[in-house]
Amino acid sequence: MLSAHENHTNGVLERETLRTNLDRQEVRKMRFAICVALLVLALVGAVMLDGANPLAFIGIPGLVIEVLVPVFALLAVWKGSELGAACRDAFASRRDQSSPARSIRIWDFAEKACYAAGALAWLMVMVVVLVPRVPLRDPADLMRNLAVGLVAPIYAVLFALVCRILRERVKQRGGDT
Repeated sequence: MLSAHENHTNGVLERETLRTNLDRQEVRKMRFAICVALLVLALVGAVMLDGANPLAFIGIPGLVIEVLVPVFALLAVWKGSELGAACRDAFASRRDQSSPARSIRIWDFAEKACYAAGALAWLMVMVVVLVPRVPLRDPADLMRNLAVGLVAPIYAVLFALVCRILRERVKQRGGDT
């Protein structure tokens, strides 16, 4: 039987361990957010160094398709609570993970859904750009519209990279399946 002092000491240690795990989780989230922000800044910087306007890369239709198609695909396969658990598992310590194998499958599926959404958005833009322009009037105008169509695949690769990073984070923390 433990004495009152030992019980108190064990309780303090458990609270300190919990606090340390939460602090580590917050640091992981901040590090991830900072790295993604630096990735986006590096891409914008590269575009600006090349002399292009970074605002040209904001293709709202492509962005909407690239975000909503993978989200709806994920919700069609998994419950919202499972998706939330996959997000938590990407930042949790090894012992705090709920189901690493399922989380790895979710992030793998999300990566593939991002690629599929990018291809779908590109095809949709090509139809919208090419169908009304059957008699080709201005090739420069056509090329500008085709270039806008390439924004969605750029989003696809960027979002798929984020999904791949999250999947690898889960793998590193104990879900080596």
